[in-house]
Amino acid sequence: MKFALTIWICSFLDGTCSPPINFDISYNNWNECVVAAHMFSIEYQQQNPGSETYKLATKFSCKEVNDI
Repeated sequence: MKFALTIWICSFLDGTCSPPINFDISYNNWNECVVAAHMFSIEYQQQNPGSETYKLATKFSCKEVNDI
């Protein structure tokens, strides 16, 4: 099984989230998917100064997908 990553950027100030960001890559296992999600989150926080003002953070999902 492979895993597909979906990430949302959410404001913990007002509880809203962006539309989902779906990645075109599929990950070989759960661990790879989770690590990719955390790496994206770290890079996002570091590159977006508004993250502090709006209390932005990410939420993610790694779902199993069938191999093609």
